[in-house]
Amino acid sequence: INGDVMAGYGYEFKIAGQAATITGLTTSSLTATPTVDVDLNDSENFNNNDTIGLTDEGRAPFTSGWNMSIRAQDNLTIAPGTYYLDSLRLRADASLTVTGPTTIYVAGDVDATGSGITNTTQDPNNLTLIVLGSSVKLNGSGTFYGTVIAPYADVVLGGSADFYGALIGKTVVMHGDFQFHVDESSPILAMIESPPATLVK
Repeated sequence: INGDVMAGYGYEFKIAGQAATITGLTTSSLTATPTVDVDLNDSENFNNNDTIGLTDEGRAPFTSGWNMSIRAQDNLTIAPGTYYLDSLRLRADASLTVTGPTTIYVAGDVDATGSGITNTTQDPNNLTLIVLGSSVKLNGSGTFYGTVIAPYADVVLGGSADFYGALIGKTVVMHGDFQFHVDESSPILAMIESPPATLVK
């Protein structure tokens, strides 16, 4: 992790294995972490879902309702905007591509264990993933540029990818060759008024 890590109030910070390195501060908060407000009502009713087309392979990206599932070795590109999903799943070598300022609200779980979510701008401020579910998995091979707000989720980061941005989760587990680079300019830091790298609620 290139940056600081602060465990939430009442939680411990542990490093497993000898290969893990953290360049900044590692500590536990002495006070309760500020509450993160996650409200999906507006996004469920006012969004850009009607602009979502077919995948590169010509498939519909939804299995039922707004449950998005991208099949193996396929990709879906969405235009900049605001989107609401019931759940998000990327299968082996599948990817979801965003090309500009995009916010994705997910009411359920996220399983992005394929090639991952690709932000072509490489600007973490242009992608925000807000998750109300209990599980977020980012185990793909692609580099992630963005902010993940998942205060009720157990977050698993793995694979060989890099993460550039900021993250809030109920719990966070990092394994494999995963690299985390904290973006101190992320709007998430001002929103929660917390120290520059709040990884755990």
